[in-house]
Amino acid sequence: MTEAQPEYAGVPAALARLATQVSSGRPLVGTMVYEALREAIVLGVFTPGEPLRQEALADALGVSRVPVRSALFQLAADGLVELNDRKGAVVRTHSAAQVREIYGIRMVLEVHALRLSMRTMTPARIELLRALSDVAESKRSSEVDARQAYYAELFDVTNNPELVRLLEELRLELGRYIFGWRRQHPHRSAHNEVLDAMAAGDEDAAVAAVEANLRHVRDGIVAMIEKEESAAAAAALGSPTLRERLLAAGSTVPAERP
Repeated sequence: MTEAQPEYAGVPAALARLATQVSSGRPLVGTMVYEALREAIVLGVFTPGEPLRQEALADALGVSRVPVRSALFQLAADGLVELNDRKGAVVRTHSAAQVREIYGIRMVLEVHALRLSMRTMTPARIELLRALSDVAESKRSSEVDARQAYYAELFDVTNNPELVRLLEELRLELGRYIFGWRRQHPHRSAHNEVLDAMAAGDEDAAVAAVEANLRHVRDGIVAMIEKEESAAAAAALGSPTLRERLLAAGSTVPAERP
């Protein structure tokens, strides 16, 4: 396998697993490349605005550029990557206003999905949800896949497949921020509040718990983004001008006009 370039030397476990799978000749390389890069972005391995260079990624993964290119197009469709002619592929950034809008949409759809799901809720499904929540919080498997499985069951993917798909797209779009925030704020109690209310058949309490959790996470992510934006603005103000950089390099620069 080709040695990883320095800029991607710290590839996460997801990429390491992919490299092993590829070298062992397992099929569906394109799918595995997409899933590995998706997980790396969502888990914050690549920072917002960071360029994703096809050649460097291909070398790091030990694959050709073809599946990497395909994966980047798919990630752009997911809202995780931006493609442009000048910069190529970069990790998408979100503003605080965009986060608020996305969470407003999630609030409406998740409440609707929860009410639908409770119509078919059974004790067996509650136990399954508790088990899925335990796996998602204990990190015994892929964080992305474990949480996806939990929410798919919570919102009854069997009877509401399109609704669950829309919700997963919205959740994944802000995945980097969500996982970054949750690593500092355990989430198990929020799941338990929802599941306890569902087990008791209290739809209003379950809805209230979901809404409270969404507001809590939204506010935490907004605060995180605003802090990042403030830091970036301060750095920009403190950055030397092009003229200052040339002077510092010893270049002969004409005197500034009055």
